[in-house]
Amino acid sequence: MEIHGWLILDKPLGFSSTQVLGKIRRSLRVKKIGHVGTLDPLATGVLVVAVGEATKLIPFLPTGPKIYDFVVRWGEARDTDDAEGKVIHTSSVLPTLKAIQGAVKNFVGTLDQVPPLYSAIKNQGQPAYKTARKGGIPPLNKRSVTIYDLKIMESIDLATTRFQVKCAGGTYVRALARDLALYLGTYGHVQDLRRLKDGLFSIQDTICMEKFSEVVHKSEDYPFLKSIETVLDDIPAVLLSSRDCQRIRQGLDIEADVYGIETSNLSMFSLFYDHSLVAMAVLQERRLYPRRVFNLNLL
Repeated sequence: MEIHGWLILDKPLGFSSTQVLGKIRRSLRVKKIGHVGTLDPLATGVLVVAVGEATKLIPFLPTGPKIYDFVVRWGEARDTDDAEGKVIHTSSVLPTLKAIQGAVKNFVGTLDQVPPLYSAIKNQGQPAYKTARKGGIPPLNKRSVTIYDLKIMESIDLATTRFQVKCAGGTYVRALARDLALYLGTYGHVQDLRRLKDGLFSIQDTICMEKFSEVVHKSEDYPFLKSIETVLDDIPAVLLSSRDCQRIRQGLDIEADVYGIETSNLSMFSLFYDHSLVAMAVLQERRLYPRRVFNLNLL
């Protein structure tokens, strides 16, 4: 039986996103699988996994905010900007809670951020982390990122503070911790990182790896999988006739029956036949052109 849908996983500590995907692929015995938003081995929390034909929807996912809970250890800079790396700088300065409270407001809004040396940012096709592992210094340019909210959750001890950040995609929490520490006149790195929300999905939607491994072989209904259409609530839908369904599945355009829907040229639509997703299509001059067609055994 072919499997299609979304698995919202609480990624365990110590595994890369790629390693987790490998485990899921073997358990579900599927060929096509992908994920949205990489989490480092040190990080846990929401990892959105696309299974089967759902992988074709990844480019169309709404770019909602992400929320992270993270702990900063003051007084140490590490080459990875997290606890996995080696110590490269130390400082005896440990910022007071009052100083931290005064600093966080300067890290809300649109900011310039240099990604960590150990990141997946590519230069001439080479990820930065591969260059860094070989002892090189990858060229990393400043990037504009958006932070909607940053708040102190707990002063754990004099050298450790827990925060929560709400940010747009593309923000590196490790770089945020590094830059906040430098602003406070010291060094710092992320000691613990947990993603609580990624766009449409929050930590309450997740299944842990242990539970997934326990139930995956008990039933072929896969109740932990969310339907492929789950991510399409904000994209207008068009119901197709049998004839138009056949044309779309052949890669041909159809007349757009979208009267009463507020549209503009290049608006995106989800096309359905008999309650099943057929394609994602773009509107051009009152016609719908398929951009992704789904093989869900229709007709």
